[in-house]
Amino acid sequence: MLIRLVPQPPSPTVLFTLSFPPLAQSLPPPPSWHLQIQRLATSELELPASIHALDKSAWVVCVLQEVTFDLCAGTVSCLFVDGQREEWPLVGAVGDRCVKSLESVLDDVNSSARENEKERSAGVEESQSHVRSVNPNSVKSPAPVKHKKQRSLLMSLVASLVPHSHHPVPSREAPPPPAPAPVPVEPSPRPLLPSQMPLSGKQLRRRARSTLTDTYRLFVLPELLTRLSPGGYYTWILRSMIDRAQRRMRELAEQRGLRMSDGQIGWTCGRQVGAGNDVEAEGDMFWDEDEEGTGEGDGDSLETETDGSSVHISDSSCLLQSKHKWIWITFVRTCIVTLTRVDLSSSSL
Repeated sequence: MLIRLVPQPPSPTVLFTLSFPPLAQSLPPPPSWHLQIQRLATSELELPASIHALDKSAWVVCVLQEVTFDLCAGTVSCLFVDGQREEWPLVGAVGDRCVKSLESVLDDVNSSARENEKERSAGVEESQSHVRSVNPNSVKSPAPVKHKKQRSLLMSLVASLVPHSHHPVPSREAPPPPAPAPVPVEPSPRPLLPSQMPLSGKQLRRRARSTLTDTYRLFVLPELLTRLSPGGYYTWILRSMIDRAQRRMRELAEQRGLRMSDGQIGWTCGRQVGAGNDVEAEGDMFWDEDEEGTGEGDGDSLETETDGSSVHISDSSCLLQSKHKWIWITFVRTCIVTLTRVDLSSSSL
């Protein structure tokens, strides 16, 4: 999951990737995860890209692709891996606390940039001083030493035999100088506590990442849990696949020139149900003219309501003979039946 913080210009955008490390291959998954994998495979649902999606406390992070905090627009936008998007404004007391937390992230990021610049300048100055110290041109040559003229051996003997004409008078010892006045000793500064020591650029970046992650946990995750269906990844991927199938069927209907409401998709034999009224048509929306069929059926039908959507499918007389179109209808029927069964047992997942 990518967390994006868009501040007011001219500050740069802050990016942080939140992910979980993969489990060791030598360790088996927890029994509950293994059971969920079996149920997903039995229901022919898509398996998660990350095994952590089977964890109730981490599955939302695994199905999120990007979370954007836009301080310019004052909104939070969440993009899921299936293309769905959730967005809400930062208003009220909760929004103010979220904005304050994001501003502290920006302060740490800016302070980290300044500390990095100081460390870089100090490193350049140290390298330059080291180069000057080892430069041979800067080393001064020693001054020539003057050699004293040695006296001859004869002069040395004469000097030792001839007594000195006078002896120096011992001088009186000078009185010792007065002791200097005591200088007041200033108290040494107390060492800084670890909490008072200035933080380095690396420590500031770590604190900014931690604050940004806590902001997601405190202000984004609770809102998403109120918008998503309970039951974890199993329920989410089931509804996601149904939504994708409905969008695809709506595209096929639009290609045939048929209009369908957003909350209702229905099929009957020889009659299209849409927008709350029955519209007589020459044939079914998935009817192929070169195939046999009259559009009249005498079999039973299955009608299921879920999320305000009503799907009516004829079991024995529906004229969905085209292969690539029949796949979508069969898939939706399976998903709806499975969703009904999951809603009854979602608390046990």
